[in-house]
Amino acid sequence: NIFHPLPHALSQAEHHIGIGVFALPFYAAPANPVLTYWIVWLLAFPLNALAMHALAWRVTRDHLASFIGGIVYAFCFFRMHHAHGHIQLLWTWALPLVPLALERWLAHPTWRRAAIVSALVVIQALRSWYLAVFVALVAFIAALTLAPGAHLRRAHLVQGTAAVFCAGAVIAWFARPYFGLSAGPADEAIGNAADLRAYLVPPENTWLGQWLLRQTSITPRWIWGEQ
Repeated sequence: NIFHPLPHALSQAEHHIGIGVFALPFYAAPANPVLTYWIVWLLAFPLNALAMHALAWRVTRDHLASFIGGIVYAFCFFRMHHAHGHIQLLWTWALPLVPLALERWLAHPTWRRAAIVSALVVIQALRSWYLAVFVALVAFIAALTLAPGAHLRRAHLVQGTAAVFCAGAVIAWFARPYFGLSAGPADEAIGNAADLRAYLVPPENTWLGQWLLRQTSITPRWIWGEQ
């Protein structure tokens, strides 16, 4: 509790409940928070790789392509560079599973499949608030893409409405304390906002960033200077 004794201290940072529920069994066994953290940390890599492998296999039906996709997703530069201190950036295995679960539910709607989609969205959303935005976008785009090819029935409407309502209610309950915080100054938001350079120029501690430093007059930002 890094902001103790401030009331509602968890609302001053990410609460990580979506990771904590998976850490609980490991913590309950040895009751060692350090060991629990590293078990959860290590588990994230195979879970990410397997989840992306499953999605890539569904699209390509090629095990080599799916294997490479899983490895890239699990060990990409951005993930590895932040992995030492931002565990929420590791626990993103639910993201690739959302389109898979949506496709299965659209093909054959059952309450169980609708619950799985809803659970995946909630689990990912409760790991980090910006990842909540990501998973919402993934779910929306996947549904928009897959729905035209599905034979939509009344079951889709009923189950889909219930799934959205349940997921929204759970996420809203955790989000409520954050709306009670006072907004920061506008110049702080502007200073951290992405600009065109942030999208086009790689950080200096990538191979391309190092090449630009050596071969051109372009000066990439260091990784923590990215907006």
